[in-house]
Amino acid sequence: MNRTVLLLGAGASIEYGAPSTNALGVQIESEIMNDNWVQRHGGNVAYIEIKKLLGGYLSSPNNVNFEHIYHCVHELLQFFPPTPRAVDEYKFLLHPFFEPIHNCTWDSLRVLEKHMIQDLYRIMSEACSSPKYPVDSFSQLLDFLSSDGVLRIYTTNYDDFPLQAKISLYTGFPNGNATHFDGQSFWNKNWDLDSIFHLHGSVHFGFPHSPDFDIGEIGWFDDREEALKFSTFNGSSNKRMDGSVVERSAILTGLDKLSRIQASPLNYYYSVLSRDLMSCDRLIVAGSGLGDLHLNNWLKQARMKRNPLP
Repeated sequence: MNRTVLLLGAGASIEYGAPSTNALGVQIESEIMNDNWVQRHGGNVAYIEIKKLLGGYLSSPNNVNFEHIYHCVHELLQFFPPTPRAVDEYKFLLHPFFEPIHNCTWDSLRVLEKHMIQDLYRIMSEACSSPKYPVDSFSQLLDFLSSDGVLRIYTTNYDDFPLQAKISLYTGFPNGNATHFDGQSFWNKNWDLDSIFHLHGSVHFGFPHSPDFDIGEIGWFDDREEALKFSTFNGSSNKRMDGSVVERSAILTGLDKLSRIQASPLNYYYSVLSRDLMSCDRLIVAGSGLGDLHLNNWLKQARMKRNPLP
């Protein structure tokens, strides 16, 4: 029985209607500039200032994309003074070494960070609702790749086009809305199932408002419209060891994804990725610019396994 790993990047979804990085940036910027709530808190002004500073720092303003801007928004939030009674483990260690050169307020950055995630989630969810092309050929490809063994799909995309093409793919979640990830079965029982794992989150992820879920626990929603209602989280953040925090979100963007995939089920997905890559018979990378260093390390190891250095 052969094992095939198919790693999908953004280019694999563009044909079906998922916007490119540049197109996403244009749409997100338009939403920010025309949203009254963002304007009321100064988020639009903060966006413009960050984009301008980055454009003057990088070799060309055209090189600035929304992930760069989101990363700066998220990280700048760490540099505001901690609350007076904060214990040391919640004090960002680099704070006393830097003075701001921007005019962004904490409130403007916080609102902007939330809004960019919401816009990104909604735009991708809407793209999934009406694919530009039928997924029939995609279905045929996935059936072919799984015809002689096990197919394990890993995607850095938020869309569900692979699930539309092969609805039987295992995700680690039971079917339904607001279902729990089953880590025990995922790790111990379902190694040989045709599967898809969203390494950076999914338009089917959300934070259910239910006492059955822990604070910040991600659930699965078959219904994308329902998932969208629960796509944001307004509670506490995840702490980093340097005293900074990572804002919880159902989809991951920005430039520091490794610290964000510590949340379940993303940590499970990333853990089995290494196992799959090192044991697969076929490895196919499609539509990826190979810009995620945490994935590239394992891809390199998998390649070396097949072609060891002399």
